[in-house]
Amino acid sequence: MKRVILAAACAAAALLAAPSVASARYYMTQREAKGFAYDFAIDRYGVIDPGIACRPQGERKPDPRYDYHRWVCGWYEDGCGGAVLILGARGRSHYYYRVLRGERCE
Repeated sequence: MKRVILAAACAAAALLAAPSVASARYYMTQREAKGFAYDFAIDRYGVIDPGIACRPQGERKPDPRYDYHRWVCGWYEDGCGGAVLILGARGRSHYYYRVLRGERCE
């Protein structure tokens, strides 16, 4: 009986010590997605101060009650722009991306 109680206590302690999904940042806010897209446009295309617009993939606009895993973000500056898919990853300030539309200028 003591072993069962000890095992249950150890299991409960392990669950409390594990990081939660929210702190792992698999899901992100629109603000975080915009920040990642901003950094991506600067690093990849050398733009100076791009404008950024993001929406959850498959949605017209975000529901402010939720964080999302996949964001479609467009960037634009001086007649040029592109689009990138931002995907949340485990770990703070980590993300994956896929270029949806490379840089195009008018």
